Amino acid sequence: MSKFVVSSGDGTVTGNPSGDEDFYRYLRGLWRDDGPITYGGHGRGFTSTPVDFMYPGDPPMYWSMEDLDNAGSSLRPGDYVFMWSTGPFSLDVGESKELVIRRYRRVGLNDRVERSAGRLLLMAGELFD
Repeated sequence: MSKFVVSSGDGTVTGNPSGDEDFYRYLRGLWRDDGPITYGGHGRGFTSTPVDFMYPGDPPMYWSMEDLDNAGSSLRPGDYVFMWSTGPFSLDVGESKELVIRRYRRVGLNDRVERSAGRLLLMAGELFD
């Protein structure tokens, strides 16, 4: 994984992508206004240190969704979109790469945990004769 970004589900510069350019910015670790995702808080304005991964700490350790500011402030309930990117890499014709993806999330007040896993097989084919 090269980048991991969480958007806040609203129309702000840290909110949901509204088009292809916004998605591309997020996949490169930039907010909708081309500002870098930075360490702490919700990835903007807490520090000026650019990061590749939002919330790299294991909860309840700082910096996680359960400790945004090293004082125990957790992410408010809401609609969040998680995006990650990988690469860049090259594939020769006929070559393949396998990406293994695992996702955990805490849901609701009863802390029910959902788990899912998947595999994505990338294959290179001939694009032109």
